[in-house]
Amino acid sequence: MIMKRFSPIAAVAASLAAPALAAQTQSPETGKDEGQTITVQGRTEQAVERFVRSVTQVDRGRQLSRWNGHVCPKVLGLDPGHAAFIVNRINATARRHGIPVARGNCPGNIIIVVTAEADEFATLLAQRYPRLFGDPDAGMASPGEIARLVRPRPVRWLTGARTGNSEGRQRYDGATRIYSASRLTLSTRENAGISFAIVDAGRLERISWGQLADYLSLATLARPSMDADYDAATVLSIFAMRERGETGPPGLTAQDDQLLEALYATDAAVQAERQREQIETQIQRGAEARPEPEG
Repeated sequence: MIMKRFSPIAAVAASLAAPALAAQTQSPETGKDEGQTITVQGRTEQAVERFVRSVTQVDRGRQLSRWNGHVCPKVLGLDPGHAAFIVNRINATARRHGIPVARGNCPGNIIIVVTAEADEFATLLAQRYPRLFGDPDAGMASPGEIARLVRPRPVRWLTGARTGNSEGRQRYDGATRIYSASRLTLSTRENAGISFAIVDAGRLERISWGQLADYLSLATLARPSMDADYDAATVLSIFAMRERGETGPPGLTAQDDQLLEALYATDAAVQAERQREQIETQIQRGAEARPEPEG
């Protein structure tokens, strides 16, 4: 089981986050526009390609990772009501795109820590437990990813994956990937096993709960870059747009939903570049089929 491999990370996160649970966190603002979506018309092929590549980060020589098993979000550091709001929003997004959601008291594999001491928390986690993020076989973070994790920002995240066979069973034999007779399909796929996000409670001003929850949904259900320059066509732009004095999307945009729909509908047992092409094609077709707004 993938979760057995990654479960220590969830336990460590909970133990390190415990002092932050009592800290006073600055709540994001409740916007009146929650639940709305933004439709961006006329996306060029180049713009869609840049977006898909930014939101589907992949390690060299590996396939795109995604959740092929149940997800179980857990939020630490917030009161029960706001924590449940974020969990329910992630679960709703997952179900909408065919990602199975665990029921009951499940072991968390999407761990979100909200703390007013995010920089210290990230540094302490990386310093105290470097092996949790340094096992290449587990698909966890490289030194570069660790550096990005400890860099101050409103939200930061890491996603770990394991290589399994094309049916989802875990591989432990170290065997190389095998092509089918078509030379297009592989015998393996990348199974996401843990997604870990740290939210800086002191950097959430002028961000609504809906924006934050949907931002975390895309960050944990896909594998976006933290350093990409995102535009208004994605909820991932909300912090950059805020810094420019602009109003970002109120939640997941049409393009965000199209990305998640395509990521989980296309064949994962192929090379990363081929799956990205399939995702781009599906997003373009969705945009072409969407009616133009009246007036």
